[in-house]
Amino acid sequence: MDSATTRIAPLTVTGTVFRERKKPGDFKWMMSQPAYDKCAFVIMENYIDMIREDSGPGGGTAALRPYTMYHQADGKPLRAMGIPTGWSSDALGFCDLDRDTKRLIDLSVQRIVVLLQTSLSNVTTLYFSCDDKDSTKIGTGIFSKTLHADVVAYISKKLHELPAAVASSRRCQAWPTYAATSSSTCAPRSSSTLPPNSAPSASARRASSTAARRSSRNRASRCV
Repeated sequence: MDSATTRIAPLTVTGTVFRERKKPGDFKWMMSQPAYDKCAFVIMENYIDMIREDSGPGGGTAALRPYTMYHQADGKPLRAMGIPTGWSSDALGFCDLDRDTKRLIDLSVQRIVVLLQTSLSNVTTLYFSCDDKDSTKIGTGIFSKTLHADVVAYISKKLHELPAAVASSRRCQAWPTYAATSSSTCAPRSSSTLPPNSAPSASARRASSTAARRSSRNRASRCV
């Protein structure tokens, strides 16, 4: 493994509960505190807003969307990474852990691994918003009424596997498309570390977003 992918310290994944503003658990406040300079944050968001370049801040932890890849503006640093918990705000949370849902989660986690090996290799602690009764599980927040327990368990498991995955991974050389048709285990790298023309084009991401919106409408009716 070359120096560009060697971490300076082991990674810790920690759950924190949001209880009030300007306290630990409030991700926006934590980002402004020097004590958290070597920390990054996992946000839970819907897939469509995750891939649209024009998506603004969302609710809950998705308020940190302007600090995620593709959404950085006005010189904002890369401090957060998303995992989808639903197809869209209309379709609400994933109502089951089917093949497509699992694939989207896996690709998002793989991207997190690569970012933690490259652009965020200085990060020593990765925070996620956890359940107030079980710190090992993600909090469900906005999608609490529709997010299936199997999806919660699967995302929580993948988060806790991140330290081992980051420690053992090698930098990927290919950028998989959002169509999720490839068997590649690589995930997208930050644009600052990508070779020219290696990232999906904006038109490709818009096409993927359009297809996802159609799929989310179908799935929303199926989950009712």
